[in-house]
Amino acid sequence: MCSIECLEILDPLLGIHAILRKGPPAVKTYFAKAYNPYGERRDSYTHSFTLQYTDFDNLVLLGEEFWRVVGGPGAYEEVLAIYREVGKEKGPQMVEQLTEGR
Repeated sequence: MCSIECLEILDPLLGIHAILRKGPPAVKTYFAKAYNPYGERRDSYTHSFTLQYTDFDNLVLLGEEFWRVVGGPGAYEEVLAIYREVGKEKGPQMVEQLTEGR
C-alpha cells in the first residue's frame, strides 16, 4: 500500500524544497508510480493514514499522470504499446522459464 511509501518519500522531498526555498520553488517534487497496479483508480490508495500526511491530490502521480508529466500527452499510451509489443514477443519465453523445473 502507499501509506508507508508515501511517508518515507516525503522526508527527502521536503528536504529538497527546504534547500531550494529561496523564493518560489524552481522545482516540483512528486511521489510517483509509473504503473498503478490497482488500475486507473486513485481511490484504492486513499487510506485515511495516507491522507493525514500527504497532499495526495497534488503530490502523488499514478500511471498516466506520471507519464504525462515526464513525456507529455500520449506518452502513457506509447509506453503501454511498447509493453504490449514486447509482451507478445517475450511473454511465451518468460512463461516457459518460470515453469521450468516444476
